[in-house]
Amino acid sequence: MNFKKNWPLFVGLALPIIMILALFVIIYLPGSFIKPKYNFIYSTTDYYDSGLYFVVNGKLVENKIDCAKAEFPATCEQDQTKNILSTKLYLYDFQKEQSLELTATEAQKYTLNNNSESPDGYQIQDGRYRNNGIFELFGTNNNENKIMVRGQVGGKVINNLLLNDRYYSFKFIGWLIK
Repeated sequence: MNFKKNWPLFVGLALPIIMILALFVIIYLPGSFIKPKYNFIYSTTDYYDSGLYFVVNGKLVENKIDCAKAEFPATCEQDQTKNILSTKLYLYDFQKEQSLELTATEAQKYTLNNNSESPDGYQIQDGRYRNNGIFELFGTNNNENKIMVRGQVGGKVINNLLLNDRYYSFKFIGWLIK
């Protein structure tokens, strides 16, 4: 087969392969450079954003409601007990790419930074409700529980988060300060 004579055939066959490789590089290469140095603590619950835990002066604090002052004390105590029992704390380790369940007492031993951006410039973002199509014309709306870590170069989905599939249950609490 003569290349000079059949060059359009070779270009026509090579072009789709080159496009697939370019697309692969554009999609997957930026995510391979996402390597945060700071791990984070998050909570999950059966209730939307229960607000049970938050950070004050770098330490995890449990938000307990004074049910004696509530309008319906018995209901308040039941709801608070359900909230405490259903809320779980986890430490996400980027190097191991896994979540480790923590008790509130264990989590209170860490120093936390509750800024949305970590000291090394990464952010945890909700990856839900993003359209996978071009200009939102083609594709599907993706409603899965996907949490992403984003840096200045790009972002990637965080794998191995322990989320409740029934409800949107993820709440970022804070970055672990070393």
